[in-house]
Amino acid sequence: MAAPTRQSTRALACGLALLALLPLAEVAGAQRPGVLTGIVRDAAGAPIALAEVAVVTSDRRAITDSSGAFTIGSLRAGAIVVTVRRLGYQPGEIFAEIPAGATTRVEIVLRPSAATLDTVRVFADFCTPFADRGFDCRRSRRLPGTFLDARAMDSIGAQRIPELFKGIPGFKVVPIKPSLGGPVLAVRSTVAWRCLVEMVDSRPPDPLLNPMPLTPEELYAVEIYATPREVPRELQRYMWKSIRGVRTPCPVVMYWTSGAKRKRT
Repeated sequence: MAAPTRQSTRALACGLALLALLPLAEVAGAQRPGVLTGIVRDAAGAPIALAEVAVVTSDRRAITDSSGAFTIGSLRAGAIVVTVRRLGYQPGEIFAEIPAGATTRVEIVLRPSAATLDTVRVFADFCTPFADRGFDCRRSRRLPGTFLDARAMDSIGAQRIPELFKGIPGFKVVPIKPSLGGPVLAVRSTVAWRCLVEMVDSRPPDPLLNPMPLTPEELYAVEIYATPREVPRELQRYMWKSIRGVRTPCPVVMYWTSGAKRKRT
């Protein structure tokens, strides 16, 4: 039997290396995002513009154009539920399978509905999440949650922001470290995964650009949603956290500091 040549040995090593990389390639392929595209039509086949298409348990959504078309990218591979809403039509819902790295095309048909007060309220109950007037809007809608304006915070007499949460179901105030002025307090959620999303003026807090307020005197208002179910639709995009690698909805607290001194005087 002839001894292996240098060329055959090198070819064998290359082949083994390629085989070792195959599982990694399969994993990488499975992690590639997919795309959902399609058209929303009415029962007569006419396109429906300005319909909201959303992926359930995700912040991925799109609005149909004048031809009823939409595209939603960056979707994880697997089965998804898609909802479609448009004023004047019954909500639609479909199931779709998203292959990794591929595009799935669907067609969704909406049927007209009677223009009732309930239908109008579903689409009209949307307040801006990007301005402090959203606080007044959501409070006027009497949504679930706790709304503290300057007068309410003054009546509580809290010296530190966590003290505002005392007595609110779904939260507890805990000392986290000692200090000369008394223990430093923190707010903890007691619901589900015990996660909590805190926002400042509709944005995530940042030590330099958007710092967390230190005292109630810095606040104009606070919105407190003790469970994910209470979070209004326009704020739901902020309520997600990754916990142990799982995308999880959390309670949301929104601190409003814009114009705090002007509005409290």
